[in-house]
Amino acid sequence: MREEGFEPSQALSHNVLSVARLTAPAFPRKNNTFHAYKKLYKYPKASVFACELIALAGRLISSCRLNFKMKSKTKIEKQSWKKNNPFLVETIRAAKKTGSDFWLRVAGILSGPRRSKTEINLNEIEKSTKEGDSVVFPGKILSQGEISKKIAVIAFGFSEKAREKLLKNKSHVLSILEEIKKNPEAKGLRILTR
Repeated sequence: MREEGFEPSQALSHNVLSVARLTAPAFPRKNNTFHAYKKLYKYPKASVFACELIALAGRLISSCRLNFKMKSKTKIEKQSWKKNNPFLVETIRAAKKTGSDFWLRVAGILSGPRRSKTEINLNEIEKSTKEGDSVVFPGKILSQGEISKKIAVIAFGFSEKAREKLLKNKSHVLSILEEIKKNPEAKGLRILTR
């Protein structure tokens, strides 16, 4: 990656090189990545900061795409036919029928394979919520840890001890199906992921 008279500074980070690789098609020469990197090197202070921001934004956007990829209603329906739990099937179909993107995403997670089902402990919920939050977790809530905030927890399943701890703290405990019937537009809810 060296050309005569070009010494890359140690201050330029790996992110700058990543951005140079992303912007390489804009520099149509033999060694595209090198010339993009050289162009960015021309203004070291501003370009390092800008490139790091661009690289960070790119990573955030790509992670959002991975996390928020939604299944089609047809795929959700086909996968729900393979489920043996009638409560699960009813929950998936009710979420799908609301027409809300939020509940469609929850239905997509629930209709997935069993090995991808997640469980979360109360201590993790404690870390990721604020007082008065309403969170939906498409999985099972387990009892490890304590919860000190008064929140509404909506999940597909709860362990007995987790339910007791939440009720003892005067938090609201609802199944996803109950919340779909009560709040089909999913106002004031957010999905809690691991």
